[in-house]
Amino acid sequence: MDFFRKPRETLMQGIGILAATLSLSGMRVSNNEFNDRFIKQYRCSQQFKDEMTIRRFYVYETLIRHNFVVFQTDTGHTFKVHLIADVDPGHHTPVFVEIAPTYWRPDGRYVKKCNKKPRDLKNFVKYEVKKFGTYEVGINDCRHFARAVARFLSR
Repeated sequence: MDFFRKPRETLMQGIGILAATLSLSGMRVSNNEFNDRFIKQYRCSQQFKDEMTIRRFYVYETLIRHNFVVFQTDTGHTFKVHLIADVDPGHHTPVFVEIAPTYWRPDGRYVKKCNKKPRDLKNFVKYEVKKFGTYEVGINDCRHFARAVARFLSR
């Protein structure tokens, strides 16, 4: 019985540390340390070529309710559209949007089909960046940006 106690205690300590870290992140978010900031940058991977066609996508939500859209092209490449607002105490990195390579793992999420060209998505993202306004947790954040991209890809 003592043999299993040590690994169990170590596991419980790890879970406690994870919960404390997530709680601290939640406190920072609730304190609105990075609200009222505009999107400063838009980055797009060189691998995302205009000749491709976006065939399917899904919205990914992390444990801390961070959302982004993952999509796959007809060439088999996988990318994500990701609004990033880093929370570092005392150091405000710019809020930015990135279209970057990632992996395809829907894990039971609803996968939708589409038939959009990269140029259309890039133009939409540029338009959304201008229209987005200031970042506000829970009001105008990564979830809202991801939903707007998903709506565009669904049309």
